[in-house]
Amino acid sequence: MMDAENSSVTEKTSYMQDLKDQCEGLWLHIHQTHARLRSRAENMTCFLPGEENLEKIHEEILKAKEKRLQAEYAAIESSGVEVPSMKEEYLDASLKQQLAQNTSQLDDTLLILKSKRKEIAEQLEREKEILEQHKDIEISLLNKTKKIEDTKENFQSGTSKVRELERKQRIAETQLKQVMRKLGVFLREHFPLPTLEDVEVKRKTVLQGEQTLDPTINYVTLQEMLEELMNTQHDRPHDPFMQLQPHHWPPYVELLLRCGLVLRHNQDSNQIKLESFNV
Repeated sequence: MMDAENSSVTEKTSYMQDLKDQCEGLWLHIHQTHARLRSRAENMTCFLPGEENLEKIHEEILKAKEKRLQAEYAAIESSGVEVPSMKEEYLDASLKQQLAQNTSQLDDTLLILKSKRKEIAEQLEREKEILEQHKDIEISLLNKTKKIEDTKENFQSGTSKVRELERKQRIAETQLKQVMRKLGVFLREHFPLPTLEDVEVKRKTVLQGEQTLDPTINYVTLQEMLEELMNTQHDRPHDPFMQLQPHHWPPYVELLLRCGLVLRHNQDSNQIKLESFNV
């Protein structure tokens, strides 16, 4: 770089010197012209027609050239513009300098482009990683959405099944009430509680092995006995046996045993339970 700058300074100095030489040549030509004109004026007393005007025009042209050269010289000195020399060695040096500058600029540009390319490659890798992460998130969200939809369908299906069971339960409860109502009517009609007359007759005609009925006991109806057996079996499915009490009329118990509706306990004959008809 220092050699190129020295060469540029040398070229500029040489060009300035050429301009000065040209200016001095013009000045010399002008002085010579003035000398010839003065000599001619001394030797000649008069001019031919039009000859004086031609001399003045030539003198004005030379002065204009001088002013133009001086203006160019002043402009070059003030602006510092490097004007290429007309000589071949100056032109080669200027071209070499420009090539060196262009090469340096291109090298700097190449370094910048390489740095930018590296940054773009790194950014591209980051974008690829982000894209993969977004794809994984999308797959995860799709799976969760599918699970939610499946759960919703299962919930709706389960809800419909629950509603169906509730509907069947209501129907069963209605039918149970109807059956129990009809059973109560049937039992009250065909198996009424014993009256006081029945108790008195039973007391007078006591059979062997049979106890006398106590008129002070408030016996329960056959319907109430069956309901008590059903409630016991429902409340205690692991122990469905009911303890017989004095208010349970023995003929009702015997009737249920003979009909196979109830069973006695294997170890305690005072405990009975409903037969498991659903087994």
